[in-house]
Amino acid sequence: MVKILEIVKDENIIFSEAEKKYGDYYLHAKATLEYLDLFLTNKVENEAYVFLMFFAQVNKSLKLALLSFLRAHNNQAGMNVRHAFEAFVLAIYGLKNPDLSLYYKEKGTLDELEKVNSLARKWLDQEHPEVSANIKIIKKQLSNVLVHANLRQVFDNFSLHKDNIGEGFATSFFDEENTELTKERINWLANNTLTLMQIVQDIKGNCTYINLADSFNKDIQQLSILGKQLRDQLQVEN
Repeated sequence: MVKILEIVKDENIIFSEAEKKYGDYYLHAKATLEYLDLFLTNKVENEAYVFLMFFAQVNKSLKLALLSFLRAHNNQAGMNVRHAFEAFVLAIYGLKNPDLSLYYKEKGTLDELEKVNSLARKWLDQEHPEVSANIKIIKKQLSNVLVHANLRQVFDNFSLHKDNIGEGFATSFFDEENTELTKERINWLANNTLTLMQIVQDIKGNCTYINLADSFNKDIQQLSILGKQLRDQLQVEN
């Protein structure tokens, strides 16, 4: 039987060992995800509220994804990343369509909410087709590998064994440890997080509702260079 308090203790141990186990991959991902709180200034106008509300969801879900990858909960990480990208589409749509009444109706039905999602996706298709196409590719990859149940996933925490007593099976609350794969995934997460912040910069344009940090270009460049170096290093090692 898996006890919840024991799980919490085990997760804390796993997380405390992350820097030692993943080194620069962990440090880069940590710095990138923390930069989500720093790349915008605190000076905003009322018209930015829709963007900020949805981007808060992006921020939270990406950080949960990093924690999930590090704690060996890969499906949970994938679902959080997918949620982050869906919220991101609504956030950048909100940057150009800041009227809150477009997102809320008195009934608040699921049909009404889906209409907003549909409008946001169509807007992105028309106004920023390359961004839209890349997001669709990432969501499809996540769906195929991590988000939806499939046979590939079950062997991450299920195994058959045979010993002198007989045949049996074992399950684990945590996915099977794979250090190199986790490095690859947190590097992928960090690099895509950087891309999302750059998309905000591109789509923002002359919009004055939000303002980027004065050091944004320098910070993003430094993080992007290191992210690419780590990705290239993985490819050489593997």
